[in-house]
Amino acid sequence: MLRDKGIDAYWFDKYSENLLARGFEYDETLKVDIIAAFEVVEHLENPMETIRKIMSKSDCFIFSVLTLPKLNFHTAEEWWYFSPETGQHIFVPSSETLQWIANEIGCRYYCMLGLHVFSRKKKFQTIRRLDFSLYKYIHFARKRLFNSKKFVSKTWDDHLIMKSKLNR
Repeated sequence: MLRDKGIDAYWFDKYSENLLARGFEYDETLKVDIIAAFEVVEHLENPMETIRKIMSKSDCFIFSVLTLPKLNFHTAEEWWYFSPETGQHIFVPSSETLQWIANEIGCRYYCMLGLHVFSRKKKFQTIRRLDFSLYKYIHFARKRLFNSKKFVSKTWDDHLIMKSKLNR
């Protein structure tokens, strides 16, 4: 879907077969602008090691993860989301933990509308200084990004690339 919007995005999943973006798999030798992971981080066995590896490939990591609420609980049974016995949600960080990880790997940490960002870029610093609401900024950025003439759908170009691969 990102490629359909004109973003040069690639697929990677260590544990799954690529069914929807065949021919556009991420090559691990690439250094990319942004790595995004949605509904992934809470499943990491070794989050520090994985995040270090991600940040060695990019200066910006945007991800979703439900952070630990400010609840006073002592066992997994006291909160529905944490389920180490199933292997589903085994890493549930607090905002403070994410800040600590960012400090350990030499990044800045931001939380923006439920998305978390580790960044070595200064671009995100200026967002914090803006006087208008973050929601307006995100809406503006999303509108500019996806309705911009800068990005033209890659659908046809991707079709031609895949067709040439088939002909080889």
